[in-house]
Amino acid sequence: VLPAWLRPRWISLACLVNEANAATGLVSVEALSDGLPITLQQAARQCRFVCAAPPSFGAEAFSESEPRPLLFDMPDGVHAAFPTYRTRPFDPDDEVAVEVLREIERLANEQATWVNLQPGQILQFDNARAMHSRKPINGERLLLRAYWRDGLHELDRHAETDLAYFFSAKRALCTARSSK
Repeated sequence: VLPAWLRPRWISLACLVNEANAATGLVSVEALSDGLPITLQQAARQCRFVCAAPPSFGAEAFSESEPRPLLFDMPDGVHAAFPTYRTRPFDPDDEVAVEVLREIERLANEQATWVNLQPGQILQFDNARAMHSRKPINGERLLLRAYWRDGLHELDRHAETDLAYFFSAKRALCTARSSK
């Protein structure tokens, strides 16, 4: 959903409350890719999909992407950047794209490792190499998210854009000050 220059590389989830005993699922992007038949692997690397930002991002203005691939071949392996529950084929009649999404969801459910964080525990993962999910939560659960980057140079180059401000330290400071 977010442009590559804006996506955080790592995500940390810190558990404050988990009375619901709800778990976070993690699955390797490499394993998902390898589990797809070759034709679906190729389709997943083509600009056949549209993604919408999750509501928790609060970024309605940037809610839908241009047609894009789901999987990217990078020097350190296969990367992904899409929310499975907010992704659809660009062309609703594209049966192959529909099958890619169906098969990725099946493989993710089959291969996921579920981590039930307890208060005080932190889970950190590579946001490009692992996908995360959760099942419906019945009860109280509060996780704090922290996004990590290699540096802020790329954000600085785009400092005047609304997207850069959305994930900027300046916004975080303003938000922290206004909540006191």
